[in-house]
Amino acid sequence: MVDSIPSHTQFSVNIRGLADPIKRDKKLNWIAYAFKKLPHLGAVHFQETHLKSNKDAHAAFRRLGGKIIGISNASGRGYTGVLTWIPENSPIYNLISDVYSSPDGRWAVMKITTSEITKHLINIYADRKSTRLNSSHSS
Repeated sequence: MVDSIPSHTQFSVNIRGLADPIKRDKKLNWIAYAFKKLPHLGAVHFQETHLKSNKDAHAAFRRLGGKIIGISNASGRGYTGVLTWIPENSPIYNLISDVYSSPDGRWAVMKITTSEITKHLINIYADRKSTRLNSSHSS
């Protein structure tokens, strides 16, 4: 096992749905074009996937290679869902793993582990309504 976490880049993308096959193909083609050739790409975190099952998530992303982790599906709500794609040439490919995911498609926690350090990554989907501050709060 390595001692330190290799230099890498992470991206976060609100994909706005992958359930429709035609839109999914166009979006995944864009993902392949935009991300696959980036040097040191460690992970791409997606929110609002709208996928209903882990099987759907793996089937959708199979064409990109690598692995899918941190899957939390929409579970009937239709507007949620998160997952993280780790490309096969990612510097952290063998260091990253699942830890926890929410049952409602809102968040997932993963970790990068070396012999010296553990770093947690959190992929969160929070729409405007769920993040609005209480306007009656007084200072």
